Amino acid sequence: MKIGITANPKIPGTVELCRRILKSIGKGHEVVLEKEIAEQLKTKGVQFSGATFDLILAVGGDGTILRAFQLADGDLLGINSGSLGFLAEIMADEVDAYLPKVLAGDYRVQPRMRLRVEVEGRRTPDCLNEAVVHTAHVSKIRAFEIDVDGQVAERVRADGIIVATPTGSTSYSMSVGGPIVDPRVDAIIVSAIAPFTPYFRPIVFPP
Repeated sequence: MKIGITANPKIPGTVELCRRILKSIGKGHEVVLEKEIAEQLKTKGVQFSGATFDLILAVGGDGTILRAFQLADGDLLGINSGSLGFLAEIMADEVDAYLPKVLAGDYRVQPRMRLRVEVEGRRTPDCLNEAVVHTAHVSKIRAFEIDVDGQVAERVRADGIIVATPTGSTSYSMSVGGPIVDPRVDAIIVSAIAPFTPYFRPIVFPP
């Protein structure tokens, strides 16, 4: 199995946790470390951009896991060493118990929905969490129109609009009052940032 490990060494305890992970993996697997964490472990590392692995271990918080989604392809396992770990499946103190099972293939992959985004006809990288349209200046509201399948669903004056996936429902969307949606549900959550229209509430649409 080819395993890629990416981590945020700025989070206290992450470097030592990576040492434990490497010890738990042992021999019999090809392990590739991303350059930043490899430097902290005083070993060779590579850039992950565009790489493909059988398994990616993202050690850190949700930011580290989201970054891993963008960097490389492969089954991704989040290991939480930070303070925010909605996306992590394993906590730091569970590594020794669960990682051997994962390495033996005893795991289930949960697909995650992404958003395809185009700006003025140009496609941007797909979004795992959310896409945000907002005003260029603080405290400046704009009129937004939300269209679904060519039909106007809502109009609202606000600082911006958040279009989130179920994965992103625990992030920026939640902070503006959006609902938490199980990632197994196919849905798109549309929320307004500081809406000037008092009746506007977050809306959940089918994809």
